[in-house]
Amino acid sequence: MTGLNETQFLVFTVGDRRYALPAVDVERVHAAVEVTVAPGAPESLRGVISCAGVPVPVVDLRARFGLPQRRILPSDRLLFVRAQTRNGGDARLFALLVDDVDGVTALSPERVSPPDVAEDIFDEFFAGVAGGDGGVLCVPSASALFSITEEELSIIGGLVTGGEAG
Repeated sequence: MTGLNETQFLVFTVGDRRYALPAVDVERVHAAVEVTVAPGAPESLRGVISCAGVPVPVVDLRARFGLPQRRILPSDRLLFVRAQTRNGGDARLFALLVDDVDGVTALSPERVSPPDVAEDIFDEFFAGVAGGDGGVLCVPSASALFSITEEELSIIGGLVTGGEAG
């Protein structure tokens, strides 16, 4: 049962850390599929997949968080979310490539505190740290995860894979 001031968060892993996004921001979770690479795109923009015939940019959170990229594994997942690009405009569909999804947990605001580590990545990407079951959850601020510009997205505009993501 969720308390009155608790919010549901989808918990996922990237590398050896656990992260969480507000569950309401995640439209769906899907097994990862091969991605059509976008030459000239930023490193964190892995490429594009086709979702019901619509090209969807895939953001590799390993690269976004400064971890080395690797090939897509069967345990990897795509989190489909809507977000604005860095220069505004309408929200668009993105797929976040993550290592695994752990489930959903409820967190109250008083359980989330500012990061107390001096890593630049925490200042750039995270709203706070929460004590949760099984360890500390880093809670990303959605605006920081999607600091991709429309110009960067235009690089992948015409790419579509032959397979469907859902």
